[in-house]
Amino acid sequence: MIVGTIVAFIFGCIVGSFLNVVILRTEKKEQFLSGRSHCMHCQHTLSFWDLIPVVSYIALGGKCRYCKAKLSAQYPIVEALTGVLFAVGFWFAAPVFLPHSVLLFALVMLYYMVAVSMMIVMSFYDFRTLTIPNAFITFSVFSALVFDFLLIFFPKPAAAASYWFSFPSFNFFSSIEGAVIAALFMLFLYLVTMGNSMGFGDIKLVVFLGLLLGWPNILLMIFASFVLGAVTGIILLIFRLKHLQSKLPFAPFLAAGSLLTIFLANLVFYGYLHGFF
Repeated sequence: MIVGTIVAFIFGCIVGSFLNVVILRTEKKEQFLSGRSHCMHCQHTLSFWDLIPVVSYIALGGKCRYCKAKLSAQYPIVEALTGVLFAVGFWFAAPVFLPHSVLLFALVMLYYMVAVSMMIVMSFYDFRTLTIPNAFITFSVFSALVFDFLLIFFPKPAAAASYWFSFPSFNFFSSIEGAVIAALFMLFLYLVTMGNSMGFGDIKLVVFLGLLLGWPNILLMIFASFVLGAVTGIILLIFRLKHLQSKLPFAPFLAAGSLLTIFLANLVFYGYLHGFF
């Protein structure tokens, strides 16, 4: 378990490095699947030693080796965050699925890693630009539909009732239901507030998240996302970092709410049914 978790963390950091490329090159309208990595300031091609996730950023003092320009803290944050989320997913998913089926465990982990990667990409892109490219949404929805369909052929392990991991739903129709209900709810808010509460990209994003979480877990995701968004907004107002007319990217809160749901939904619903909440 420990070795596997460490490997998952290292692999996640490597994937996070690629996710940074996707985010930054997409923003600059560059191809991210071709061409060697280069400094976004001086365009100098980077060597292997410049690209070690997290380590290179720290070793170089957060500056480009060649032009000494300050590098964005987004680089190590995305790399470390991806590594941590991959490691946490492995730690909680392995005891649930690995004893049942190695193939099922591999499929669930691949689904989880793709989902986490896309949530990170869309969250940081939304944070930078207040938009979510349709290409990201399309890929995410398509991949979720494929994984949800493949999981039809695997029975849900009894251990999947584990309090600490409620992903995936193992019910294709529940996933579709979650996507539809979430999208309709967000569309209703969008129309009522005339687009002032969120962007239309957030509505498309919850289709993907609904496919991930299914019904009724999508309810917890929506609740958690709005609470996180409201608390963050209040804190920013108190410290005068934002004003009432400021726009906040909502994708990061939807992603955070989804991750909380993945790891806490079973515990929350169990507590509710047994009168703990």
